Amino acid sequence: KQALQLARDRPHIVVATPGRFVEHLNRGLEAVVGNVDTLVLDEADRLLTPTFTLDLARILQVLQPRKTERKTLFFSATSTPQLQSLVQKRQDSNKKPVEICNLSRPAAVPEKLIQQYIFMPSRVKVSYFIRLLQVLNVFSISENDKELTSSHKRKHNSATNLSAMVFVQTCKRCHELDALLSQLGVDALCLHSKLGQRRRVAALAKFRGYIGRVLVATDVASRGLDIPKVD
Repeated sequence: KQALQLARDRPHIVVATPGRFVEHLNRGLEAVVGNVDTLVLDEADRLLTPTFTLDLARILQVLQPRKTERKTLFFSATSTPQLQSLVQKRQDSNKKPVEICNLSRPAAVPEKLIQQYIFMPSRVKVSYFIRLLQVLNVFSISENDKELTSSHKRKHNSATNLSAMVFVQTCKRCHELDALLSQLGVDALCLHSKLGQRRRVAALAKFRGYIGRVLVATDVASRGLDIPKVD
C-alpha cells in the first residue's frame, strides 16, 4: 500500500526508517526518489552505527546528486566518534565543508537523582537484580507470600509497589527477565525491536497506566518515549 502511494502521489517529503525505505527501493521505486535534493538523518549518532551501514549505503547510492548538489542534514543530541570522523573527512577533502550548528546545553542532572553502580560476578547478577527490585520496593515476597500462586502475588504487588524501567542489551535477555519477573508475580512488560508495533504501543500504554509496574526494554526505549512518571 505504501509503495503504491509513493508511486502514485509522488510526495514532497517522505519520513521513513532506513530498513523500510530500502524495502521500497528494492521494489522498484528508485525512479520515484532519484531526484531528491535534501536528505535528513535524525538521531544521526544511531544511524551511523554498523547496524544501519548497509541500509544507508543503499539509500545514498540511489540518492546521488543529479542536476544539483544534494544537501545532507544530520541531527543528533550527542557527538559520537562516527559523527566527528565524518566531519573531519569532509573538512580534509576538496568538497564543500560541513556547517555545524551546535545548540547543545550542558547536561543537567536532577538534584534528587541518585546514581549507583553495583559491580558483581555475572553468575549472580540475576539474584542481585531481583534483590535490588525488592529493596527499591518494586515488588515484595514475604514469608507469608511464598505459598501464593503467581496470579495472587501479581495482584498483591500491583496494589502496593512502585514502577521501574530495566534496560538490557538483547531481545533474548529482555524476554528472559520478563518471564522471570512474571513468574515471581510481578506485572512485567517487555519492549524491544522484534515486537510488532501494536504490541509495543500496548506495552507502553500499560506501563503509563500503572497496569504494568516493570518495563524491561532494550535501547529501543532509551529515547523518544513520553512516560510522565517512573518511580
